[in-house]
Amino acid sequence: SFSPFNIIRLVLLDILDHNLKRGDGDHDGVGQTSAMFSTDRRESDVAPLLVHFVTICRELKIPPLQFEIICRIMMGAMEEGMTSLSDETADNTIGNLVRVFLYCSLYCDLVVLALDDVLHMDEMSWKVIQKLFENGVHFLALFTSGPVASQDLHV
Repeated sequence: SFSPFNIIRLVLLDILDHNLKRGDGDHDGVGQTSAMFSTDRRESDVAPLLVHFVTICRELKIPPLQFEIICRIMMGAMEEGMTSLSDETADNTIGNLVRVFLYCSLYCDLVVLALDDVLHMDEMSWKVIQKLFENGVHFLALFTSGPVASQDLHV
């Protein structure tokens, strides 16, 4: 079992990092940019990203309860199994994470989402990705996965 929203959390941290490095005034959508997420970010690296994230949430007018939930996600503080969220709250959380993602990529001509070993991705991250593709128009996804079973395939 994996922490809910973990992969999306890592992707959003990368996008936030990229936006901060690019600068707020550079929204021309021209040129090639890339970001690679890392699972070994130090706490000191995450703090400025969370400040930027909070600013975006305020601009998007995310309601207080949802703001608290997605902040816990971004800090990596969501529990495995996350059974305490109702279906409606989970749907709202997914929707708000998508809103943040779309806001951060608003000025991009194309967003390429490349993920490896998606067979290990948590269910809630999959739901966010599904919603991204239902709502976004400038996305290309590249997913790879190792074998589901470790045994050789025999015909």
